[in-house]
Amino acid sequence: MSESDFYKQVLEKPANGNRVEFDEKNGYLRIIHGSGVEEIPLLKDGDFRTSDPDAEPGVRSLYKYMDAIGRSKSALFGQENNVQNKAGDKMDSHADTYDMVRDYPALQAFDVLSFTGVEFSIKRHNMFYTNDVPGWKGLPAIDTAGEDPVISDIKAAAALARRLIDMGGVFSLSAHMPNFLFSRIRESYVEGKSPAIAKYDYKEYTPNRCEGDVVREVMPGGKAHDAFKRYLDIIAEFAKLVEKPFFFRPLHENTGSWFWWGADHCTPEAFKALWHYIADYLREEKGIHNLLYAYSPGSENGSAAEYGERYPGDDYVDMVGVDMYDPYTENEKGEEFFDGFKKQLSILEEFSASHNKLMAVTETGLASDKPDPGCKATSIHLTGNLNNHWHSDVLDLVVASRASYFLLWANFGRHGTYYTPYVDCIDSSGNLIGHETVDDFIRFYNDERVIFSGHQVQALRTI
Repeated sequence: MSESDFYKQVLEKPANGNRVEFDEKNGYLRIIHGSGVEEIPLLKDGDFRTSDPDAEPGVRSLYKYMDAIGRSKSALFGQENNVQNKAGDKMDSHADTYDMVRDYPALQAFDVLSFTGVEFSIKRHNMFYTNDVPGWKGLPAIDTAGEDPVISDIKAAAALARRLIDMGGVFSLSAHMPNFLFSRIRESYVEGKSPAIAKYDYKEYTPNRCEGDVVREVMPGGKAHDAFKRYLDIIAEFAKLVEKPFFFRPLHENTGSWFWWGADHCTPEAFKALWHYIADYLREEKGIHNLLYAYSPGSENGSAAEYGERYPGDDYVDMVGVDMYDPYTENEKGEEFFDGFKKQLSILEEFSASHNKLMAVTETGLASDKPDPGCKATSIHLTGNLNNHWHSDVLDLVVASRASYFLLWANFGRHGTYYTPYVDCIDSSGNLIGHETVDDFIRFYNDERVIFSGHQVQALRTI
């Protein structure tokens, strides 16, 4: 059987008329649903503090917004690289979610890999994102004449991020930092002529290369400190160009050990010192004050006390989260994930309340370790998934907690991992034809408790 034999005609229609209003002057967030109105009082300025004492006013406004969402009966839906990668590659739009529901995630996210030339680039920007396509007004082309390509890549990613914010997306940035012990000086770099920010080549993916005492060597006096600092300069330049407030989520999944900053590779004290250095450098050395810092370990913690062992401290964190994936797409163990998910949300609830911090599910998704035939990796299967309403089941638990959003990972392609279903094509009668779970995803979108970018675009324009 061919791949297309498993596709189905899509029968559901998107119909979610939510509208979010954010009135900071009068102190409320209002969510207008089809069945009624939720009104949530905003935090007063004296009720909280951001980790950055010099945070720009918009940062405080975004904090209030996310806190109110967390206390509502709704939650933001998020996805990594939503407009940069898709599985429905025969469709002309930039996003699988747009193909299915004519909307984009309310929480848009990507990684520093997007402006070190790995997951996005100036070439891709000027070739694809300057054109009008369904759901997308082309961005201005970026003139790269006489400019170092490193600077051009940062400008392209910042332009994309700013567009996503303007379209109603809260933005979050993660950082799959390379092992800086292996960072090499770029061949085209000329000392004294090339910009210092362009000294090292960070395109090789090495965060999972854990050899060497990397955490110690990137700190001042270490052999990899210069490469680390130039990397932070790239993040700072990106933040300056974006201008708007957003979440920065470094050193994620640190309670596991698959990255060089993980639990087996550094002590809690060394990890905290590394986090402090990153935040202090960006704030004090680079003058970056438009960030909210999100701490997002994996799901290894068994209690709130254990969650706090590597926590960098209230002066360095604004949001606490958890990264937790469901591996059960082809067997009957689905409840095992949801039982664990409930426990992690309970731990987050306790910890966030005691530290007066925002909370979120910073990464989740179906993540099978049994790839479909011909696929490099698999999250959702082409067919045979046992829980086609998984996104709705996650929403049930998230909205019952103080979490403001849950984020799915990227749709890297139909023959790789994809965390939402996708539309394959439009038939001669104008019907959408797609993955077997598209109808279920549209039903998820139609749940009035979920918020997408189109629902909050007007509200975020005041921040």
